Amino acid sequence: MDISYLKSEFLNAKGFFYELYTGNARSNANKIFNADDKKLDVLIKALHLVCNGDISTRKEDHAVLKKSKRLNFLKFHFQSKSSYVDLLRGPREEKIKVLRKLSALYPAILYTFFNLV
Repeated sequence: MDISYLKSEFLNAKGFFYELYTGNARSNANKIFNADDKKLDVLIKALHLVCNGDISTRKEDHAVLKKSKRLNFLKFHFQSKSSYVDLLRGPREEKIKVLRKLSALYPAILYTFFNLV
C-alpha cells in the first residue's frame, strides 16, 4: 500500500472522513452504514496503515484507543495483511459490521490525517 496513493484516495473522500472526524459515535455509525463501498475501502486501507505504524498517531490518541479496549480489535482486523485483505474482499455487511464497532474512535484515529498531513 502506497501512502501517496492513499492520500489521493483520501482527498477524493475528504468530506466523508471529515464528518467521521467531527462526528460522535451514533452519527459515525450512520455515516458508515450509508457510505459507498469505495469510501469504506479507503477507510479500511487507512486503518491498516495506522495499525501498522506507517501513519503515526499521537500518544494521547493511542491512550484513547487503549482505554476503549478496542486496540486488540483494531489489531486483529487490520494489522495482518491477510485479515485486512479478507475484509477488503469480503461482503459489504462484514465491512460495515467491523467499521461500526470503531465509530466512537474515529476522531482519535483520524486526528493525524487532518492535523499533521
